[in-house]
Formats: sequence, C-alpha cells, structure tokens
Amino acid sequence: MISILATICLGCSWLPSFIGDRGKHEPSFALSPDGKQMALSANDGDLYLIDLDGKKVTRLTETPAYEKKPSFSPDGRSLVFVSEPTGDRFSSRVFRMQIDSREIMQLTKDSGICDSNPHYSRDGARIVFARASRNNGDPYVRDLWNDYDLYVMNSDGSDLKQITNALHQRDLDGRFSADGVDLIYNATYFTGNSMLLTSKILEIKADGSDKNPATLVPSELKESKEGERYAIEYGSPDVSPDGNQILFIKDIRLTLLDLTSRTVREMPDKKPSNWNGSLANAVFSADGRRALWMRSNFNGENNIDRTLWSADIDGKNLTELADNQLFSSPLKWRPKN
Repeated sequence: MISILATICLGCSWLPSFIGDRGKHEPSFALSPDGKQMALSANDGDLYLIDLDGKKVTRLTETPAYEKKPSFSPDGRSLVFVSEPTGDRFSSRVFRMQIDSREIMQLTKDSGICDSNPHYSRDGARIVFARASRNNGDPYVRDLWNDYDLYVMNSDGSDLKQITNALHQRDLDGRFSADGVDLIYNATYFTGNSMLLTSKILEIKADGSDKNPATLVPSELKESKEGERYAIEYGSPDVSPDGNQILFIKDIRLTLLDLTSRTVREMPDKKPSNWNGSLANAVFSADGRRALWMRSNFNGENNIDRTLWSADIDGKNLTELADNQLFSSPLKWRPKN
C-alpha cells in the first residue's frame, strides 16, 4: 500500500483532465452496500464520503489530479476509482483506497492508456473496468479516448484479461451479473461502412470465453432534422440487488429492463415541467426499491447545476434529494429535509 501523494500527480496544477479542464469535470457517485453512505467525486475532482443523513461529510482526497468514478467494495471497506498518474497527461488508471486508513494502491499501471468505470464483482474477488488506448490529443474533444473495451482483473490488480474487442467509441461501463458469470454493459460505437452510430445494452461472459455478446436492449434509431439517422445513447447500466432488473438511462429517461420477461419500462411516471438537461449515474438503492440518479442542467450562465433525485422503482414518489451544493461544496451540504 502506498500513499496518495506518491501515486497521484502533485505539484501539477496545470495538468488538465482527460475530459478537459476542472470546470468540465463530470461528478459521479456510488452508494455503500448498506445504503447509509455515498462516495462522491465532486465538482472539484476530489473524493468525499457522505453520510446520507447529513451528520458527517469526510474529504478523502485533496490533490491536483482528478479522482473519478468511485465504487464500493461489497464489504464497504474500500473504494475503487480512477485518477491521473504522475506525468501521464490526459490518461487515468484504476486505484483502490482503504477507507479507514486512506491507504491507496495503484492497480493498473500500463502506460499510454485510459482506464475508467471500475466496479467490483459481488464476491469482491474481481474488478471490471473499461480501457482505451487511442488518444486524439485534444482535451476539448468529447471522444479524446475512443476505442474502449472491457477488462477484468483480480481485486489486487493481477490476472488482467481483455473481455471485449469491439473498439467502442464512447466510454462504456460494465457491471457483473449477480452470480458473477456475466458482464452487463452499455456500448456505443460506429457500425460498418455507413458509420452509423449504434448504442445497445449487451451481456457477455465475464471470463473472456465468449467474444459474441448477447443483446439485451437493441439500438433505437432516430432521424435528425437533416435526415441523418442516429442511435439514442444508453447510459451506464446498474444491476438490481436481486439480479432480476437492469436500470439504465435511455436518452433523458430512466429505463428498467426486467431480465425475466425482457420487458422495458421508462420511469418515473411523471417529471417536473422544467426538467431539462441530462441524466447520469443511475443506481439502485441498497434494498432495490428505489432508483437514484444525477440530473445536470445548464443554468443560463454557462454553468451546470447538478441535483440528486430518487424515485420508487414503480415510478412513484419522485423526490429531489439534494441540490447543487452536494456537488459544488460537499463539506457544507446538508439534506433538504
């Protein structure tokens, strides 16, 4: 185990993120297995541990680098996340933090790559993450890294295996199935000579034995005003605690896939008339009865207001849990009620 000071770039305040400057950092969060805490990558690019009752907020990192995409281990004692390694501009690697001691271990160390979206298997033995190796060199282009595939490794970083080989053009995100046999993931990529953008929810064996993923949710095409066809993008999927449902974002709506009946349903039942912007980071609550997600909305001043929402899985009881302060000033945040 090594210190955060030795593994994450210090004295490099000029260093931009691989998705742009700090003002463009996209926050993300994860819920603890017991549902009582949240790990948050805030607007400032640092990690925070937040008691959802508002009684305690703890800053976990304070570095010039960006710590992003946190995810809890099944026992709730550690976090995996990604951050920029020293001297490797625009890239990121997977790190693990022991929450009590704040000790950090760098799990992936390959140079010239970008790792993202790490998540544990339910037994805590493995981690799935996305990796890209093609960099177009422009930090202001959305697809700075644009050949992502899924990889699986042991929780200590050993026995790394590449699982997919489709060179996805968007940052993809995978989760283990409840039994750990499969990976369920979103994939967005260009197909064939037509370069038609395709977005799907897919399933593939987690041991790398199968190179032909099954389609859980097929691509849905729209047509632009100019007559061009394009796919609605699907956001990161989350697997319910009982393993029977998948929660993901379809365009700007939350969507539930029942894995038994293979039916798809949008939620919540109603949304506020002023509910514009985009949705991200949809997750199940610890008991599987609710969904939580982040909404981002431009406030008219070239800034983004982010809020945290929840709704029951049946689509009822839509609730705003936290305003923009949760993401902009976590140490000052308190629950609304």
